[in-house]
Amino acid sequence: MDRPRPRRHIPPFIRIIAWFEIIGGALAIVNGILLFSRGGWLLILPGAIAILGGWGLLGAKLWAYYTVLVVAALNVVIASPLLSRGRSTALFTLVVNAVILLILLSGRSRDWAASLQGKEEGGGLPTKQGPP
Repeated sequence: MDRPRPRRHIPPFIRIIAWFEIIGGALAIVNGILLFSRGGWLLILPGAIAILGGWGLLGAKLWAYYTVLVVAALNVVIASPLLSRGRSTALFTLVVNAVILLILLSGRSRDWAASLQGKEEGGGLPTKQGPP
């Protein structure tokens, strides 16, 4: 009989970010499809990446932590000039992604991510081993 795998502890704030990424990614894909002829197709890939990152966070994957971290940083960089041009929707993007960055870069989040390193099958960074 197959034994159920033990569930890894995922902090509540990481779960919230994960679900936010999944829902935001799904909305981006829907908008991309609805606005396909007007350049909306550009939203489909970032939406898929957001869903993948959120799903990975729920699965306690280290690569997902770094994916969401990089995507949030890119969103802050992209939203900043848009905000200066008077795009009010960029304010929401800027604030939400800045909060995500602050949470992911907090000590508790970094400790959680460090606990994942080496626990993934075939993943994580190699560890230094001493002589035999």
